[in-house]
Amino acid sequence: MRADSAGRAQLYASKVQNGLANRNAIRELEDEEPYAGGDIYTVQSNLMPVSQLGQQSSGEQAKESIRSWLGLPTFEEKK
Repeated sequence: MRADSAGRAQLYASKVQNGLANRNAIRELEDEEPYAGGDIYTVQSNLMPVSQLGQQSSGEQAKESIRSWLGLPTFEEKK
């Protein structure tokens, strides 16, 4: 038995967002043609280990360095 379209869409989105399937694999399940670049596995970049919560990301460190280099107050100095 096949789930309804909303259920399939939710399952497929979860699989693609978590690197469990690529877009072309999902397209194949739906009898659709593959497309260029659709074989790449992707994950959400905003996910991080719980142990890193509260730590400054490398992106934030870069922003702080640029602000300091430009002579602008850093986010820490604004507090």
